[in-house]
Amino acid sequence: MKVIQSDTFKSAFGLCSGQLFSLLKSIRPRKVKGKLLIGTGDPASTGQVLSVYGMLYPFLGNNISVIPDFEQQIIEGELLIKGR
Repeated sequence: MKVIQSDTFKSAFGLCSGQLFSLLKSIRPRKVKGKLLIGTGDPASTGQVLSVYGMLYPFLGNNISVIPDFEQQIIEGELLIKGR
């Protein structure tokens, strides 16, 4: 516990976390597009899946579109990711 609370560990952690964040930022995908056709066979559970998509919409925006199928059980999709 003393190791985690030491000043040396705090400065090393700050340096490493900053470099790791910078690395992840540089390799993240620049463009993401996708289309997903989803159906569970049960309209209620398909609606629950769509409610999760609704909560994620502020992060996904118009880049990922979800098309519900309330009749049959199906999962199909296309995904395009461009980056480094």
